[in-house]
Amino acid sequence: MRFLLSFVLVFSLVGAGVALADDDSSVPRTLSVSGSGTVAATPDLVSITVGVTTTAPAAREALTANNVKTAGVFKFLRASGVGPGDMQSTNISVSPQFRPRRGNEPVQPEIIGYTVRNNVHITVRDLAGFGVVLDGVVEAGANMVQGISFDVAERDGLEKKAMANAVRDAVAKARNIADAARIELGPILTINAGGVGPAPRQFLARAEASSVPVAAGELTVRAQVSVVFAIE
Repeated sequence: MRFLLSFVLVFSLVGAGVALADDDSSVPRTLSVSGSGTVAATPDLVSITVGVTTTAPAAREALTANNVKTAGVFKFLRASGVGPGDMQSTNISVSPQFRPRRGNEPVQPEIIGYTVRNNVHITVRDLAGFGVVLDGVVEAGANMVQGISFDVAERDGLEKKAMANAVRDAVAKARNIADAARIELGPILTINAGGVGPAPRQFLARAEASSVPVAAGELTVRAQVSVVFAIE
């Protein structure tokens, strides 16, 4: 009888502990939502990377010819109003050119010339005159345009507006969910900001074109946030 009473008492205590754990209200109830925001703007600047490539039998000849053409490109840019901080050489390379192998002849590398490449990154802040600038650098000696990228000068301001719109979107979603579920929202516990994009809009083009019409279009900046609300 004593053994039976002890067993019943222990079992009852264990059962009460489980009930207390199941009824534990210390774990906060939360609602997690995501929000997105966008801001559209018209690009007001464009960046390009132009290449000057020269080839000659001797490395010195190829380098000298490249220097002359690149200097012509810089001279034209300065005359066009491009500031010193908006043009920069990003890569200069000198590479040998080998005679092609003929038939089954033994592989005997023979240098027949040298190629020099000088890439120049340019930022043009006058979109209306960009086509003229691009035509001019080609005439001055550039023979390749590796990329064109449109952007806005005040990008930080657009990113802040997009982020604010994303937060407002998340709050609106949370309120709609709370109304539908008949729950009361509490304070915001955490906000995690995602990436802001996109990168400046780009396209590739060759510089051999004699006329370069350019349409900048519209640039859209997007932001993402994740917000966690307390539920009261």
